[in-house]
Parts: sequence; C-alpha cells; structure tokens
Amino acid sequence: MGGLIQTSKVSPVYLQDAISRAPLLWYRLLPNSTFGPGILVGLSIATGSLVFLLYHLVRQKYWLINVWQKLIVTLPLLAFLAVGLVVSAKIGGGGDLHNMDMFFISLIFSTAVAWRHGGRQWLDGTDKGPIWLKMVIVAALMIPALAPLQAMRSYGFGEKTSWLVALTDAPNERALDMYPAPRVIDASLRAIQSEIDDSVRSGQILFIDQRQLLTFGFITGTPLVPDYDKKVLMERALTSNYKYFEHFYADLETKRFSLIITQPLNSPKKGSDDQFGEENNAWVKWVADPLLCYYAISQTLPDVNVQLLIPRTDIQDCSKGFP
Repeated sequence: MGGLIQTSKVSPVYLQDAISRAPLLWYRLLPNSTFGPGILVGLSIATGSLVFLLYHLVRQKYWLINVWQKLIVTLPLLAFLAVGLVVSAKIGGGGDLHNMDMFFISLIFSTAVAWRHGGRQWLDGTDKGPIWLKMVIVAALMIPALAPLQAMRSYGFGEKTSWLVALTDAPNERALDMYPAPRVIDASLRAIQSEIDDSVRSGQILFIDQRQLLTFGFITGTPLVPDYDKKVLMERALTSNYKYFEHFYADLETKRFSLIITQPLNSPKKGSDDQFGEENNAWVKWVADPLLCYYAISQTLPDVNVQLLIPRTDIQDCSKGFP
C-alpha cells in the first residue's frame, strides 16, 4: 500500500497546483446541457425554503442570537457556498450539486441549532400561521426528497429487456440502462480472461478501467499495474499535465503493455452545448487519440462497457498528434 501511495505522488503542493490549473466554466452556474437547471437555480430549489425559514426565525425573533452569533453562523455558510460554487465551475464539476456538500452540512448544523433554540417552539405554533408559511415548511421537507425519489428504479431486469423495450417504447435494449444479465457477464469475463491468458507472456496487462475485477478475483493470472488509472488519467487531462503524459506516451510507444482494458474509446470532439463537452474533449485529446494511435481494438464488449486494446503491428509516428 505504501508503494501505491508513493507512486501516486499526491501532495498538498500537487493538489494546489492541479486545482489552480483547472479551467473555470462559469456558464455551468446557469442552466446548461451538463446540469439542466444550473448550479445556482438547482441550489436555490434545494435550499431556498430552508434558508428562508431560518431567516424567518431570526427576523421574527424566535431564534434569538446576537451579532457575533450571527457572524459565526453566516460566515462559514458563505465561505462554503463560495468554495462550492468555484469548485462546481471547474472543469470536471457542475454535473450536479455534490460539490456543495459542505454548504449543505453547515446548513443542517445551523438548522439543528435553530431547532434547539426556539425553532421547535415556533413549529408547534405554526398551525395558527398563514397558509404560505405552511407551504414553505412542506417545501423545505419535500424538495430534498424529490430527486432521490425520482431516481429510484431497478437495474436488475437484464434478462427481461426484450419485453421491457416493447412495454416502454425504448429505442433499444441499451437505452434501458439495465445491468447485464448473468450470462452476458460470464461470457464477458471469459473473453477478458482469454485475452489476458494470450497476452500475459508478451508484456504487462494494464487495467485503465475495471480494476475491481482483479481486486475481487474475477480475473486472475496477472498482477495489478498501479499506473494510469482512468480517474487519474482524466484528472491529469483536465489540468493539461504535460509531464505526466510524457511517461504515458513513452510507455505506449515502447509497447510496455501487451493488453489494455479500458472503457470503449471514441474520438469525436464536442462543444459546450453537449453534456460534459469540455471533459470529453480533454479525454479525447490527451488519452483516447494517443491510445488509438499506438494500440488497436481487439474486442469491444458493449454490454459491459469494456474494450480490449492490443499493440498495433503497423508502425506509425504518433508524436505529431500529441498535445
């Protein structure tokens, strides 16, 4: 484990440098294709009712706090709000509200304090309050639960996709986004294992993706190569880390890996109007294009989202296409 940590070379200095180099996509704070309502609107919907209730408690003096206590409550909330908005605007973020988690947690703590210092007594008397205030209370309770409820679904009908397509008018079985049937998973594992058995004597096997197959013993006969994990490659691509990719391209050129397991690679560029368009372009530029230049597709297993790459036999100069 110590070797893996040392290999990753993650340090506070590195993190600061990586964060400072990541482009800011401020348009994602507003409605956009990556996150429909945008961060600001989504945040307002998620927390607006609760923030208003806290303000109402203070304004109507149900929650009695002095100036210093107001600062103690407000300043951390504003700080976490600002940090969350900036991180959400960085490339790689802005797809949902998860970067606002510290703001949410601070808001929950503030609500708990307000509940203990007057909020509970105020709520007991709201039966005589105006209807609009009751609606705000209901909204504060219901809105945070709506998105999880809407997202609830089953993924375990992989063997019944044929009739589900007919019932739901889905364009095809893959559009249902079901987990693959056990027989499909078993066949895919056999295909991957067979390719590894044929390639392991020629070089190292790199799992850019699907490393859990090694961890839990579904794939055997090859050690884990800690280099070039998909998330690390993506993060380095988003920050345009030239130094990191020099080593990656050198390993590809020397055919260090006799087999690479990855997600299916695509090369088309996208624009800001597409979901995660900038992230897609960074991945294509730094990872997908060089990989497909040095390596050829041996197999694609679309049902499990896996692609197997082997070194190209035709020699070509790929360095001209490097960033």
